[in-house]
Amino acid sequence: MFLKKASGTLAERAAQAGAYVKMIAEECHTDLQSIPGFQLAWLRIRLDYTAVSVNVRKSAGLTFHHIEINSRSLAEALPFYTHFFGLLGLKLAYSSASIAEFEGEPKAPYICICQAKTGAEAPPFNRYAPGLNHLAFSLPTRAAVDAIRADLTSGELKRLGALELDVSEYPFAGGSSHYALFFLGAVDGFKFELVSSE
Repeated sequence: MFLKKASGTLAERAAQAGAYVKMIAEECHTDLQSIPGFQLAWLRIRLDYTAVSVNVRKSAGLTFHHIEINSRSLAEALPFYTHFFGLLGLKLAYSSASIAEFEGEPKAPYICICQAKTGAEAPPFNRYAPGLNHLAFSLPTRAAVDAIRADLTSGELKRLGALELDVSEYPFAGGSSHYALFFLGAVDGFKFELVSSE
C-alpha cells in the first residue's frame, strides 16, 4: 500500500496514510505508540495534510486583492477610516492628498480610500440604488462585534460621526443565526457590516 502512490481526494489520501500506519502496527504486533519514531512520523503526516488542505481551501476559495473607495472628502473622512480600519487590524500604510492605503498582513487584501475627482460629484450614497450596497467584514467572535458596537454607541466611532443601523434589532437584524452589526460610516455614509464567524 505504501509503495503505491496515494490518489484521490485529500481525505482519501489521509485515510490511506492512516491505514498504512495501522497495517504496520498490526504486522509488528504492537500498538502504534510503541513504534520507534511513530509519533514524529504521524505528526509529519498530520502537519503535511493540514498544510495541504489549508492551501487548497485558500486557493480554491474566492478572495479579493484590494478594495478602493472614493471619498467626497478624504481629509475629512481619514480620521474615521483610520480608526475603523484600525479596529479591524488594518494600519494606515500610506497617505497623500489623493489616497490613503490601509494594510494588514503582508500580501493580504488591502483597502484604499481615494479623493473623488473634482467635477465627479454624486448624490449622497444610497445603498438601495444600483451599485454597491455595503461591505461586510468577518470578525472571529461575537465579543469582537460587541466591542466595536460599544465604540460605535459611546466611543470614537460615534464621536467621528458613524451611525448604527437597525439598533432595536441588534445583533440579529440579518436573521436569527446571523450575528452582525450594521452602520453607516462618517462623511461618505457608506454602509458597513461586521459579522461574527462564531
